[in-house]
Amino acid sequence: MLKYPISVFLDTNIFVATKYDFSEKGIFNILEKFIATGKINLYISSVVKGEILNRIKGEISKIDNKFKEARNFSFKTISINYLEQWSFSYLFSKPDKKQMLTEIIMDFETFLKNTNTTILDCSDIDCNQIIEDYFEGNPPFANSDNKRFEFPDAIMISKLKSIFNEENSVFVVSDDNKFREALKGHKGIETYDSLKEIFNLINKEQEIAYGIIVDLISDDMRSILCQSIYSALDKKDIDVDGTDCDRKGICHGYYYDDVYIDSIKDVDYKFISINEISADTVSVIVEAKAFISAICSYVDEDNSIWDSEEKEYIFLERINVYEEHTPEFECEFIFKNEIDEHKAELDIISINFDLQLNKDTRYKREIIPSSNPEEDAYADKMDALEEYYNH
Repeated sequence: MLKYPISVFLDTNIFVATKYDFSEKGIFNILEKFIATGKINLYISSVVKGEILNRIKGEISKIDNKFKEARNFSFKTISINYLEQWSFSYLFSKPDKKQMLTEIIMDFETFLKNTNTTILDCSDIDCNQIIEDYFEGNPPFANSDNKRFEFPDAIMISKLKSIFNEENSVFVVSDDNKFREALKGHKGIETYDSLKEIFNLINKEQEIAYGIIVDLISDDMRSILCQSIYSALDKKDIDVDGTDCDRKGICHGYYYDDVYIDSIKDVDYKFISINEISADTVSVIVEAKAFISAICSYVDEDNSIWDSEEKEYIFLERINVYEEHTPEFECEFIFKNEIDEHKAELDIISINFDLQLNKDTRYKREIIPSSNPEEDAYADKMDALEEYYNH
């Protein structure tokens, strides 16, 4: 049996993995509910907070640059004056990097305040053991050239070991294998790689309801839930990223401006965890999978004709690309809780997931050839030039 409130420590990578989702539909909202009901006391370290703030600044800079690239491309293609008349002209407004940064940091600080998070001060750590572990290659220091980047983790590990023990235990959540390995065997510290596992521990204590829900999700409701996932995918505006980026951020591939989802099939899922069981609702996480094919297209600027005086394309050469994807993605179901001594039913209230098709989900890709590429391209160019000069 768990002794409430349990202490939970979050590593930086947990915030990164959730994409800083502090929304009402995000996993941190569920965490807030467990804290509000006295189930969890939350901890992070001063190192974690500093790393998160630095990462947020870096991510906002990347987003700002992408907005600027898209904005400049739009202005190159269509007149600024004309764009300003569109009903959605706000999309082409200059991004306010400072405002974006302020809002996400404010949401992070609000989360820490609402959850009454304890921030562990790491300034008093003795570095002698850390230095010894560094030279011996002990966890979290991997045997690689990047060992110096593990020093923040080593400082946090030392702090956790100095505070928590059998009488004052903690559940550490990190998806870093080396981080968890370094804490292995220390009495009073248990490690997990996701918050869902912590929620599962708590919900398992409601043993009867938990078992009924797992049976319903895993067997009785499978066809219903698969159909719900299919319907949600069919309605969702799914984005396809045709680029491939390396670790240095250098990208190549295709920048699609038009995507048509051709087919969705082979939808299935497996049960992952129960995030929350309340008197009214049940939150369940499954790992869904599907086969999705798409027909995408982009402008081939090298074979298009640009009028430098009119600042517009006379002729646009478009390339069509066929892609197949086999994504696996987490999906949250919210059910109306109708489980009691008389019946065992779950009615779907909502379904929520975050899905992008990209190089990680891509199974196959090929250019769709025209009937006669050279002749078609030449004919289109001639027609465009003739129409242009006639006007």
